[in-house]
Amino acid sequence: MKRTRMRALLRIPRLARVGLSVLALGCTDATGPERIMPAGVRLSVSEATLASLGDTLRVTAVAIDAKGTALPDIPLRWRIERAGIVDTVLGGSAFRSVANGQVRVWAELANATGGIERGVGYDADFAAAPVQVTVAQRAAQLSLSAAREVLWAQGATVALTPAARDARGFPIADAAPRVRWTSSDPAIATVDSTGMVRAVTDGMVTMRGVLDGAEGTVPVRVSASVGLDACVTYDNAVAPRCAAPLRFTIKERVP
Repeated sequence: MKRTRMRALLRIPRLARVGLSVLALGCTDATGPERIMPAGVRLSVSEATLASLGDTLRVTAVAIDAKGTALPDIPLRWRIERAGIVDTVLGGSAFRSVANGQVRVWAELANATGGIERGVGYDADFAAAPVQVTVAQRAAQLSLSAAREVLWAQGATVALTPAARDARGFPIADAAPRVRWTSSDPAIATVDSTGMVRAVTDGMVTMRGVLDGAEGTVPVRVSASVGLDACVTYDNAVAPRCAAPLRFTIKERVP
């Protein structure tokens, strides 16, 4: 009996037997390909500040499902909100500062909300996550200069000019309003918040500026007094007779 049933099975056409095999496979895996539902993007940082032009920010991004599980096989793309603050390097996963300002950089998961099949691709909406990038140069070097380093009258003024550079040597255009000024001896010369020096009396003084921890100094001398010796010589005098020296102070004329 067993031998007769085996012969009957062998008489089934080959094509039909292939169909039976497919049917059997379908019964063991009725769910189809593994279904993946990306729900968003996770970033290594959500905000960052770059202190010098030319600094580079590297960001790691990965797609995640609704439970927060990483889906590393799903590709992402990068987008900069607007040009002029940072540009991309290393294929978009790193960003280099080019100007001061703020900008958002987006890691986008294309076509994520409809779900995809692993290895098949996806085709509808997108999910994304931003990184808030601030480029704000910090001074690493500060040098000071003055149009003249000697003030010849009380009340005379001179403006100090700062020149600041970041850690990569790029100049900082808006440094002057942020410099904090001090005088080593306000009794000789003072300095205000704008870097304007005003002479008070004779002497040497050092003006100091500080920006973001960087420091610069410049010397200033006040020489507003003039001495005059008055002496009289008589014909038969052994030595001239001199009065007490006269001292004159030159004062700045204020309109």
